[in-house]
Amino acid sequence: MVIKVNFGGNYSPDYIYVPNEISLKKYEIRNEFHIWIDNTEDEHPFWCYENGVQIGLHYRGDAIVYWLNNYILKNANDKARLIESFSNKKLDYDLIINL
Repeated sequence: MVIKVNFGGNYSPDYIYVPNEISLKKYEIRNEFHIWIDNTEDEHPFWCYENGVQIGLHYRGDAIVYWLNNYILKNANDKARLIESFSNKKLDYDLIINL
């Protein structure tokens, strides 16, 4: 399955391949991802720091791929992957997620 991820504004979307076996629905992917990425106690590579202090987040589709592969698809053989980032192409997709 291919997911088109919109980030709002004038940003070009990212396209992500996700195995069909994933057991989350569209709204669950978005909601569970937000819960994970916003959790200040969870150390992941998408936090921005200034003088050692956590000041915010910086992410694109790579963060969704990271979350899917390390939490949702942890024991799966087939993993999610980023197809295109900041894409101006009109690729085929199965699902749109607005973040």
